[in-house]
Amino acid sequence: MENAVPVITLVVGLFLGGAAVWFLARTKLNHAKDQAKYDAETKLAIANEQSSAQQAKISELQTELDASRQLASDRQSEISTLTQEQARLETTLQKERQHHADKAKFVEQGKTELRNAFKVLAQDALKDNTENFKELYTEPVNQSLGKIDNKIAALTQVTTNLGSGTEKLVTALQKPHVRGQWGQMHLRRVVEVAGMLDRCDFNEQETVADEDGYVRPDLVVHLPGEKNIVVDSKAPLVAFLEAADAEDEDARLAKLKEFCGHVRKHIRDISKKSYQDKVQNTPEIVLVFLPGEAFFTAALTYDPEIIEYAAGLRVVLAAPTTLIVLLRAVAYGWQEESLAENAQEISELAKELYRRLSTFGGHMKNVGSGLQRAIDDYNSAVGSLESRVLVQGRRFDQLGAAVSGVDIPELSPIETTPKTLQAPELVQPNPTESEDTDHADQYETRQSPRPK
Repeated sequence: MENAVPVITLVVGLFLGGAAVWFLARTKLNHAKDQAKYDAETKLAIANEQSSAQQAKISELQTELDASRQLASDRQSEISTLTQEQARLETTLQKERQHHADKAKFVEQGKTELRNAFKVLAQDALKDNTENFKELYTEPVNQSLGKIDNKIAALTQVTTNLGSGTEKLVTALQKPHVRGQWGQMHLRRVVEVAGMLDRCDFNEQETVADEDGYVRPDLVVHLPGEKNIVVDSKAPLVAFLEAADAEDEDARLAKLKEFCGHVRKHIRDISKKSYQDKVQNTPEIVLVFLPGEAFFTAALTYDPEIIEYAAGLRVVLAAPTTLIVLLRAVAYGWQEESLAENAQEISELAKELYRRLSTFGGHMKNVGSGLQRAIDDYNSAVGSLESRVLVQGRRFDQLGAAVSGVDIPELSPIETTPKTLQAPELVQPNPTESEDTDHADQYETRQSPRPK
């Protein structure tokens, strides 16, 4: 009995433990079933929603498929129509090509026939008109050719004469006196252009004596202040003229360089004559005149250092334009010199004019004073007439003794006064000699300053 109690207790414990385990397992199983059911229902709801969306998408795609099938059907109909139209157009094009080929063949045949006909007609017309053409144009052409031949002959003669003249000029210029006369002719022309011809400020062909003999410059230009500039115009030009007739470029260049050498030699010769020492009051330079811009340009072109070379020998090369500028500057200097010489006379004239203006101002002042007195006397007479005489005279009209239709005019005084002179030079009549001199000096300073 005592041994059975533990067994029973064990059995009861096992039973209770099994019952507890079964209860716990059943609770968990029910919870798991509920959770699985909930999850299944959730998934089913989601699947239903997705199925609805897929069904809507399927419906939309089905609609698009139907529309695409309808569009494809329409396009197929259009393709069929276009295929038929293409076949029709190809047939028409083939016919047009055949028609065009026929026309081209016809036109080509027409061209060939016309070309042959025109060739025949042209040959006939050319054959018929050749003689007429020769008759119509041969004579005028011969006349024109004759005129051209005459002009060519005349031109040839002119060229021959020009060559002969050039040769004569070259031959003549080889003589120093002829070369000098030719240069003097151009020198005189330059002097004419500068406005210095027949004036006392230059002399042509002036002979100057010295202890070694006589030297004769072509031109001596007299400067203000008793100064002089010597000009020589006998420059050697033969080589330059021969260069113009050269047959080839090498010969021309050789002649031009020879011309530059001659000019250098002439510069040395002029420097040795020492015009500066023989002509009084002459600057330390002598002008060598080249009678043409072409000579001056050639000298500088083929001898660029010739200007410095001449300057070292106290000689200056001058072209016509250079000399014209120099002579005009000299003429301007003489004008200034003449103005300076006449400055004293101008001053005396200004003083005398000032004195006369002062006297005239006194007379004008007297005239103004006389006018003022006349106006005052007139106004006094008008006042006296109005206040004393006309008062009594108008009573005749009141008494009926006046002449019918005749009235005594009213007189008005003159209110305007003569304008007086304001210039101080004119309000001082008969000034003294010292005052005249002072005012004249002031006037001279204001109006015409004496040139320096």
